[in-house]
Amino acid sequence: MPALTLLTALTLAIGLLPVRFPAAGFWWDWLAGLGFCGLAMIAYLGWDSESPATSPRLRLHRNIALLATILTGVHATGYLIDDLILIEYLKPTAPPYMLLGIAAFTVMVGTTITALPAPRQYFYTGFSSFRNWHRWLVALVLIGSIWHVIGTDFTITTPMQTGFLILLTLLLPAGAFCARRLRVKLPLTTAPDSERRADNNTVALALLMLLFAGVYSAIKNLP
Repeated sequence: MPALTLLTALTLAIGLLPVRFPAAGFWWDWLAGLGFCGLAMIAYLGWDSESPATSPRLRLHRNIALLATILTGVHATGYLIDDLILIEYLKPTAPPYMLLGIAAFTVMVGTTITALPAPRQYFYTGFSSFRNWHRWLVALVLIGSIWHVIGTDFTITTPMQTGFLILLTLLLPAGAFCARRLRVKLPLTTAPDSERRADNNTVALALLMLLFAGVYSAIKNLP
């Protein structure tokens, strides 16, 4: 998964440009780092938007989606656990960027669940219907998540950061989709040779994301 690793590292690096500050403490910045990791993984799934051709690749695709949902959930609930006053952001009077973040996460959970084999047969009339709806829902999640990050105006605070973030997490996946529509082959994914290997790769990926978020937070909070 070199492409996903690189995309995540670059997304986190944007949060450190052009300076390291502001810092909010290791815990809060670690949670922010998890949010960036989740965003990068959603963007990567946009790169890998074509129907996986093999069972192990499909397993890895689903695992990445589940992991992105979990990391994003930890990102959100971690803040609430640390400071219950943030429950105000769950109310309809919350700022639009926060409501968009909540909406994006809700759609993300629904999209992930309905993509599983049993729910998919219940919610969609066929594979073509599922594929079209799935792509549009993922696009909405991606746009809502990016808007949430930019609107927060805490980590992404400059036009340069905003431009890089949109380029990496929105324009590149959109470009990859258009390239596939034009039948241009993009070697973006390496399929594991078994479902067990796919699961092992997912565990390694989860540990790597936790490490990335930790390194990001440590750099943010350097004296």
